[in-house]
Amino acid sequence: MRGGKSLRRAAQGVYNDFPVNAKGRPNMTVILYHNPRCSKSRAAAEWLAAQGVETQVVRYLDQPPAAAELRGLAQKLGLADVRGMMRTKDELYRSLNLDGADNETLIAAIAEHPALLERPIAVYGEKAAVGRPLENIAALLGRRVGAV
Repeated sequence: MRGGKSLRRAAQGVYNDFPVNAKGRPNMTVILYHNPRCSKSRAAAEWLAAQGVETQVVRYLDQPPAAAELRGLAQKLGLADVRGMMRTKDELYRSLNLDGADNETLIAAIAEHPALLERPIAVYGEKAAVGRPLENIAALLGRRVGAV
């Protein structure tokens, strides 16, 4: 009785870090913050597809995340400093003089200028990873790059 076993595992907290579907199995959907013009982001999307991972793509330049979503993303990434999910070497970052800014100022800057968000970022359950390198996303899913 496979379904029963999965329900027991879910009840025991085996899948605590991952959303569980109605059958008690982990939801395998990954949310990918994606910029289709970025080769690393495209590589992540292609790798996830090759792995058979259901992916919800967020084209964050077209649909900028709100401040609350960005705070949640930083939490899932385990970041004390929001700069860990920002393109700090980008000219836009420098032109906004964000070097000494606090996290709330940085969150507001990303919400206003989504191009500041590092890419790609994959979210799986209550955890996330910046996909530079792609191995970070593979590790998030418990897989290896090159493995299918």
